[in-house]
Amino acid sequence: MHYKEIKADSLLKKITTQDKLFNGNYSIDPYQNCEFGCSYCDSSIDKTIFIKTNSADLLKKELEKITKGVIIIGSVNDPYQNAEKNFKITRNLLEIIKQKNFYCHILTKSDLILRDINILTEINDCTVTISIISLKNSIFKIFEKNAPSTEKRLNVMKRLSEKGIKTG
Repeated sequence: MHYKEIKADSLLKKITTQDKLFNGNYSIDPYQNCEFGCSYCDSSIDKTIFIKTNSADLLKKELEKITKGVIIIGSVNDPYQNAEKNFKITRNLLEIIKQKNFYCHILTKSDLILRDINILTEINDCTVTISIISLKNSIFKIFEKNAPSTEKRLNVMKRLSEKGIKTG
């Protein structure tokens, strides 16, 4: 996997149709492309992960111009893929969302989200959706070979729930 740091022109995207699945008003993808390499996802084809290094500055400016709502983090690319361990873009964005008193809904497969549990518990309204393709390891290994195991994901849901964070 190759990382390339970039300066994004914008970060926050307004959701223009009613989002009945995740109830979001805006979406953010801190990374472009994904390291998990899930066979059913086209964001895993390119082996370059683009790191939006100016994400925090952009989000601060963009939140000043919008009405409060739910921000979906990771609508296309997982916000807690391996790059997040070093770059901490998602963590920084969560701090800003907390400070500005917005709501968020995070979509991930990763147990790395547990690193940020202290921030998640302080966000006014935070929901986390953990995607699981199958409870069978044989199936999981075919389609999501580089993602955290189903067992780890179920543990994440348990730990988040124990801390009062809405999860599913």
